[in-house]
Amino acid sequence: MGLGLLEILIIGLAAMVLLGPSRLPGLMRQFAKIYVQLRRTSNDFKSAFDHVIQEAEAEMRGAKRQANDFTDSIMTPSTLAEPSPSPTVSLSMGTPTPARSEQPFNWDSDRPQQSQS
Repeated sequence: MGLGLLEILIIGLAAMVLLGPSRLPGLMRQFAKIYVQLRRTSNDFKSAFDHVIQEAEAEMRGAKRQANDFTDSIMTPSTLAEPSPSPTVSLSMGTPTPARSEQPFNWDSDRPQQSQS
C-alpha cells in the first residue's frame, strides 16, 4: 500500500492551503525527525530480534551436535559387535504324558438335578 505521485501532490497541496506556506517547512522538519526516529527504533528492534534468533539457532546447532556426538559414541563398532548366538534348546521326545483321569465334561452338570418320583 504505497502512495503514488498524485496522492502525494494532493496531500502537499492540502497541507499548503491549510497550514500556510510559512508553517509548512517547520512541520515538514518535525515530521522528518519523527520519521527518522521511528525508523531507527524499528531498525534497532529488528537487529535485536535477529540477534536473539541467531543465538537460538546457534544453541540449537550446538545441542544437535552434542546429540550426534552422543549417538556416535554409543554406536561405535565395538558396541555394535555381532551378538553371540542364542543357546539352542533341545527337546527330547521322551515318554508321553499320561492322560488325565478326569471324567469328560458333563454339560448337564450345571443344571439342578430333577428328582424322579
